[in-house]
Amino acid sequence: CAEPPVQNSKLNAVLFYQLLLGELNVREGEPGSGFAIILDAARKTKDEALFVRATDLALQSRSGEAALQAARSWKTSLPESQEANRYILQILLALNRVEEAGQALKTSLFSLPIQEQLAAIGAIPRVFSRVQDKNFAAKVVEQAIAAAIRNPETAASAWTTIGRMKRDAGEIQPAAEAARAGHAANGNAPGPIMLALSLLNVVPSEVQPMITRYMAGDALPDLRLGYARTLIDLGQMQPALLQLNQLSKQNPEFAPGWLFLGLLQSDLSQFAPAELSLQRFIKLVENTKGSDASGGLSEAYLALSQIAQKQGQLAQADQWLARIPPDTDPLKIA
Repeated sequence: CAEPPVQNSKLNAVLFYQLLLGELNVREGEPGSGFAIILDAARKTKDEALFVRATDLALQSRSGEAALQAARSWKTSLPESQEANRYILQILLALNRVEEAGQALKTSLFSLPIQEQLAAIGAIPRVFSRVQDKNFAAKVVEQAIAAAIRNPETAASAWTTIGRMKRDAGEIQPAAEAARAGHAANGNAPGPIMLALSLLNVVPSEVQPMITRYMAGDALPDLRLGYARTLIDLGQMQPALLQLNQLSKQNPEFAPGWLFLGLLQSDLSQFAPAELSLQRFIKLVENTKGSDASGGLSEAYLALSQIAQKQGQLAQADQWLARIPPDTDPLKIA
């Protein structure tokens, strides 16, 4: 068969010795000199891997300004590089230059395809989480993603991100307003509902109507389960029971719904339906591998044992307990 074409490296003799000298400087405890040599090589070759190496060297040396210089040079040499954008944003935030970070975010975000924009918008609160002034960070981000709010394809995600940052800054009313705006932009988007659920215990009158409207339809099973768990935390057991019953009817193959339904029924002393729900959960996941499934099974066996014990069925209680794996973390089923 034909030999594959030879891909010649950009590495000539001069560049090889330049990189070797740079790395030797680093190894000899002179990372500043090594950084300068490798950055020069990166600029000459426009090699992204060399820009990464130069920027990382500056970061390892705790020289934020040098790292920013390298990342900006990287961006100038390779304008389409999203990795360069990411480095610039993170370095600016590490230097607490939040306003400049907002401009960098705005520049990089809208060069992405829509699906990547959505993912990037969703990650913004995590990226800005280390900023000390949460209110200022929320303001900067809101300005940076203003165009995403006006785009119907990204509006719900943008409002959710703004709401999450407002909530984390203690601006609860604006966070609720953002949740409502996101829901109005896209009634099927999960983000605004998740935000609303996180606010339900503090401003119920502001977010309950939109949650109720969403749950009246065919809600995503994870969101309905999240709503039921929030209601349980608020001590609203009967509304939670209604949600879990609806979840099991609409999504009978969604195993976590049966587990939480059975646990709540058991807490409400509805032992017969609780046994059926828990056994349905066990049937759905008993052949599933993974720590979540294992922990859920242990929880179900323990609940069934407690139900049997409360009904005086001590032998049956022992049988259920015997099915709990011996290596189960007791804290996860407490």
